[in-house]
Amino acid sequence: MRSINNERGATLLISLLLILLIVILTTSLAGLAVTSLKQAQMTEDNLEMTNLAEMGIVYYNNEIKSFILREENKTKSLDEIRDDFEQEFATSKTVVIDENHSFEVEAMVDNTRSDNKVMYIQVISTGIKNNTNFTKEIVANLSFTNKKREFVKLTPAEQEQFKVDPVAITKDPVFHDSSSFSNQSNKLKNCNQTTFSGSDYSFNNIDIDCDTLITVKGNADLNGVKLKEDSDLLIEESAIFYKDFEMEKDTNLTILKNAFVTHNNADEIKIKGNVTIKGNVKMDKGSSNDDLKITMKGENEDKKAVITFGDVDNPTNGNGNFYGAASEIKLEEHVDWTIYGNAYFDLSDKFEMKEGSTLTIKGNVLFENVSDDFHLKDSTIIIEGNAVFKNITDKFKLENSNIIIKKNAKFLNIDDKLEIDIDSSIQVIENIDLSETYFSAEDLEKVKGIIKVGGYALLHENQEYPLENPNFDEGKMDKLQFLLKEITEEEKNEYAVYLNMTQEEKSENEERYAARISSHIALAQIFDREEQEPTEFEWDSWEEQTTIEY
Repeated sequence: MRSINNERGATLLISLLLILLIVILTTSLAGLAVTSLKQAQMTEDNLEMTNLAEMGIVYYNNEIKSFILREENKTKSLDEIRDDFEQEFATSKTVVIDENHSFEVEAMVDNTRSDNKVMYIQVISTGIKNNTNFTKEIVANLSFTNKKREFVKLTPAEQEQFKVDPVAITKDPVFHDSSSFSNQSNKLKNCNQTTFSGSDYSFNNIDIDCDTLITVKGNADLNGVKLKEDSDLLIEESAIFYKDFEMEKDTNLTILKNAFVTHNNADEIKIKGNVTIKGNVKMDKGSSNDDLKITMKGENEDKKAVITFGDVDNPTNGNGNFYGAASEIKLEEHVDWTIYGNAYFDLSDKFEMKEGSTLTIKGNVLFENVSDDFHLKDSTIIIEGNAVFKNITDKFKLENSNIIIKKNAKFLNIDDKLEIDIDSSIQVIENIDLSETYFSAEDLEKVKGIIKVGGYALLHENQEYPLENPNFDEGKMDKLQFLLKEITEEEKNEYAVYLNMTQEEKSENEERYAARISSHIALAQIFDREEQEPTEFEWDSWEEQTTIEY
């Protein structure tokens, strides 16, 4: 009996232990289930809050893009844009998705990283689940860059750095005194090679019809001279032109020192051959009231008339001073004219270049008082120094032509005269001063080509940019005194490709290369249209900082 009772007691004890073990296991499993459920809920909450925070980043992304689009047509520095941004986004914003879900977002400018080109913005977005105490914060950094133009207002001192003084360009070199000339008269025809060894010589009303070289060891006085085909004239000192002078094709005139053209009796100088004047050249009106016409003309692209003033080995020579002497200068076709020094043109009528002609001025140049057309067609002017264009009283017209100024340029009082077609350009590598020229909307409608500037551009204090007119409805901008993007080598090369295209190729590539200007002045860059957008918006980096509270 006792044995049975012991067995029953043991069985009861084991049963109790099993029940206890089951209770413990059940409790543990229940705890694990609760913990897993809580962890799953936390994960779900964390994911929801992360999504909410990311929604806040996307939301502010769009808000900032809208702000940038509103700013893109305004003439402002990035400092001014930054002030506008901080004013608009001064307070944080809370966006409620539903009664349990929302996000709070704020943005601030990172002034430690921003500069005058790139503005960095830090966006902090917090996802909130309202029936919990959980929040999640995401910090994102983004930036945008003003790629089209950097608007930097100039101080008066900075403006003075690039203003071009016309007086500084005016040159009046000293020429040989004609009083020592011997005044001899000679007629040369069917002659052999001839040398005049006297110190000075005078040619009066002579046709030099010699397929040979005529040499004057001293100075030469040219009173009505015609060089006929294949004749060459070498003057080893200086020369004075008193009357008309004409050169036929395949002729050569070389003057080793200076040349002086007096206007008293000369009416016309015609050049179809090649001219080299190693010294300076001056044309003076003298006491004459008559006009003097200077015409240069080559045969074709392969056989140009080559005119050279100055010496590549002595570039301080070669100044050209055309003061009141010529009523008009024409480079009719296929002329290659190089002036190694400075040039001063004061013309009473017109200046024309046509059909593949090129004028290269190695120094500075001043064009002023051109009372008729300043007209380039299928031609190029290259100025390696500074340039001033002043008081062009009729038209300043470019047709399929280019003016390239490698330093600074100033244009005075050409407002309603400027006409640039779509295939033409004015390129200024350094700075341009238009402060004394005001363009109206009607004036600018004639500017369809490109004005390209590599440095500062100073406009008239009342100039509006862009002008308010039916073709441009973005409203007027602030007074223009700004810094443009520097011209890169890639842009130069790209533009050179465009200039060498055929007319058909240019038309096909117009959208890519040509900055058309129909209603406002173009201080333009040559970019893809996409790259012409004033701002570039891009994510800089993502940085997550998470805070979870129970």
